[in-house]
Amino acid sequence: MKLQRRHKIIIIIAAIIFIGGSAALISYYHHADKSLKIFFLNVGQGDAMLIRTPAHQNILIDGGPDNSILTKLSYYLPWFCRRLDIVILTHPHADHLIGLIEVLKRYNIKKIIGTNLEYRDANYDAFLNIAKNKNIYLTPTYYGQTINLGQDCFLKILSPLTPDKINKFTNLNNASIVGQLDCEKIKTLFTGDIDNASAKKIYENNIDLNSDILKVSHHGSKEGNSFDFLSHINAKIAVIEVGAKNKFGHPNQESLDSLEKLATKIWRTDIDGDISFIIKNGLISIKN
Repeated sequence: MKLQRRHKIIIIIAAIIFIGGSAALISYYHHADKSLKIFFLNVGQGDAMLIRTPAHQNILIDGGPDNSILTKLSYYLPWFCRRLDIVILTHPHADHLIGLIEVLKRYNIKKIIGTNLEYRDANYDAFLNIAKNKNIYLTPTYYGQTINLGQDCFLKILSPLTPDKINKFTNLNNASIVGQLDCEKIKTLFTGDIDNASAKKIYENNIDLNSDILKVSHHGSKEGNSFDFLSHINAKIAVIEVGAKNKFGHPNQESLDSLEKLATKIWRTDIDGDISFIIKNGLISIKN
C-alpha cells in the first residue's frame, strides 16, 4: 500500500513539473516573439480581425455574424490567454457585431473602442449592456486620435472625421471606424464598411491613406472600393473578408478589376480561409 501511495505521489509531482515546465516554455517563446501578427479570420459573411502586437497586446476588430469567432480566438491565442486589450467595433451592423456579444461574456477586456452612435438595435443594446455590467465603457473615437500600442506601433484613426456629425449618417456603413496600423515598418488600413462618398471625404481632406496592406471595404462591394479610393491607398496586398456564395454577390467584379489594375495581390477568406500575416522589420510572411 505504501508503495502504491509513493508511486501516486511521484506521478503527481512529475505531472506538476511537466505542466509547470510546459507553461514556462510556452511563456518564454510567447514573450520572445516580437513580431506583429494580423489574422484575418474566416467568419463567413462578416468581418473579424485579430492583431497581436510586438508588445503582446491583443486587439480584436469586429466579431463577425455569429459565435464562430470564439473558435478562432481559441486557436490563435495561447491556451492560457483570456485577455483582449482592445476590442474595436467599427460599426454595429450584425455581421460585425454578433460575435462580440459572446466575446464580451467570456474574455477579460480592458477597453472597447467604437463610435458614439444613437442607434437602437436589440443586439447593439445587448452588447452595450454586457459591457456596462462588466464596467467596460465604450470609448468614442474619431479622426486625429492615435492609439499608442508600444514599441513604435500606432493605430491612427482616420474616420469618422468629426464626432459631432456621427449621428447624421443616413447609411450606418459610413459611420465605420477607419484605422491605419503603423507597426514594424508596415502600414495596414482597416476600412470597415465605408462607402465611396465617405472615402472621398477622407482623401479630399488630404489624409494620407497610403498603406501596404488593405482590408477591403464592405466585403469587396462596389460601394467603398472606387478606383480613386483604392489608388490613394496603393496597397501591395488586399484582403477581402467575405462569405462563400453570399447572397449579395460580394466581392463585386468591378472592385476586383480595380485592385488588379493597381497590381494588388488579392486574398479572400471565402477562398483562402483564415489569412495570417507575420510582420517583422518591414518583411511580410503570409500563411493560410
